[in-house]
Amino acid sequence: QMEVRSALRGLPVAIHEQSIDHYCPITLELTREKPIPLFTAFMIPSYSASGDSTCRYAIKLALHSFVKKERDWLFGSHIDQLPLWSDYLIVDVTVLDGVYTAKYTWNHENEEPQHPINPNPHADSFVADILLPERGKKVLGKEAAVHLEIFPWN
Repeated sequence: QMEVRSALRGLPVAIHEQSIDHYCPITLELTREKPIPLFTAFMIPSYSASGDSTCRYAIKLALHSFVKKERDWLFGSHIDQLPLWSDYLIVDVTVLDGVYTAKYTWNHENEEPQHPINPNPHADSFVADILLPERGKKVLGKEAAVHLEIFPWN
């Protein structure tokens, strides 16, 4: 099961949360053909907390594993609230004159986004995949990524 929690700099509460504690985690299958939607957020650059049309999102991802044998859950190898992997993806999104730019970091690396996100040049909108850090890849697979789409709401 995966947990996700999203926050926007300047707001006192999370803008989205799916967690085991709230009985609504994201269920993962062993094989997955399509991406798993995490959340949708609206960006209003004029309300940017930094005053420079940059919105900073912090997205917590946590993967928990539970094993079930027949009808019984096997908790012998499980410690409550200790995920197999978790980290925060911190993303800065800026829009100037209708053009989006973004950069990111994983919280275990740094607190300030420093890696530019290079969108797919063949897409109609800002579309990019951010690969998980090594520890996340070990539990979710080498190709595991956060798929980011940024586009104007019409």
